[in-house]
Amino acid sequence: MKILSIDVDWLLPGSRYHLKELNNLFFSKCETAKEIAFGRYHHQILQAPQILQSNNIILHNIDHHHDLVYEDWQERGIREGIATHGAWIGNLIYENKIAEYYWYKNLDSDTIRPESFLASSMLDRQPMMVYSIEETLEEAWKLDYDLIFISLSQETLDKQFYCMYDTYIDYCKYKYQEKTVVAKISPSLPNTYINVRKRNER
Repeated sequence: MKILSIDVDWLLPGSRYHLKELNNLFFSKCETAKEIAFGRYHHQILQAPQILQSNNIILHNIDHHHDLVYEDWQERGIREGIATHGAWIGNLIYENKIAEYYWYKNLDSDTIRPESFLASSMLDRQPMMVYSIEETLEEAWKLDYDLIFISLSQETLDKQFYCMYDTYIDYCKYKYQEKTVVAKISPSLPNTYINVRKRNER
C-alpha cells in the first residue's frame, strides 16, 4: 500500500518555497489517488482500515515531525497497541506494517532519538525496513498513491496556514467528492487514542 501523508505544519512561516512545493505535489497527486482523507490529528490516519490490514506499506510523510515517538508515555502506548498524535508511525513500525518510510523534514526538525526502542523493530523486519530522511519532495513525486491523508495539527501549525487545510478539503470535496472523507475522533483532542490492535483484529 502506497501512502502520502501530509501534515500542514510542514509549512514554514514566510517560506513561499514550501507552500509552492506542497501545493504542486498535493494538487497533482490527488488526481490519481484512490482515496483522500483528512483529519484534525495525524494519528487519525489509522482509522482507515486498509492501513492496519497491510503489512507492506510504503509511507511518504511530509511533516515537521517524524511521528515515531517523542515521549516515554507514547512509547508505553505503542507497546500496548495504543496510537496517539506524534507516535502513530511508531505504532506501524512496531506492528511490522511499514516496508519503506520516507520522512520529508525541515532543517530545524528534531530527529529520532538514537536510543529509541523502535530501532530494534526496524532492524528485525525482514527484509529490513527502508528508512530515509529527505529534505526535498523529489522522492514523493515518483509514486501514485492508494491513500493521501492530510492532517491539520493545529497545535503545531502557524496560524497563517490554518486556511490551507480548509482549502484542501474544499477542493477535494468539490472535485473528488466520491473519494474524499473527513475522519472524526471523539473527543476531538490530540491524545484521544486509537486502539491499533483491536482495529487490526477485526
